[in-house]
Amino acid sequence: MGAKKKRIICGIWRSYWYSSESEKENLYWIVYSLHQGKQFQIALVGSVIPFIRKNDLIKIITEAHSATFHKPEAIKKTVSSLFQLEQQEENYKRIQNTLKQLRQVLVHQLIKQ
Repeated sequence: MGAKKKRIICGIWRSYWYSSESEKENLYWIVYSLHQGKQFQIALVGSVIPFIRKNDLIKIITEAHSATFHKPEAIKKTVSSLFQLEQQEENYKRIQNTLKQLRQVLVHQLIKQ
């Protein structure tokens, strides 16, 4: 069982431990993108405490890595788009909070009159 584990882990992480810094960074952003795209949720199991099996995790990351291995520019573009969406989401949250405060002020002014 130990040898099998090592092979499974090496399949994904060999490139992580022995690759260039740019490949390590690409792998990081692939995993980040998978997380943001909620790609790990389909593999979650457990009714009380959700968890993901190691083999499922490795499979998801390996498939994404092999699909994007020769597309570093596509990875950068996707990550950039994800960051822009995150910024827009934060702006919408600020606007929503401002609107809630405005609603409270309007009701407060009505009651004071």
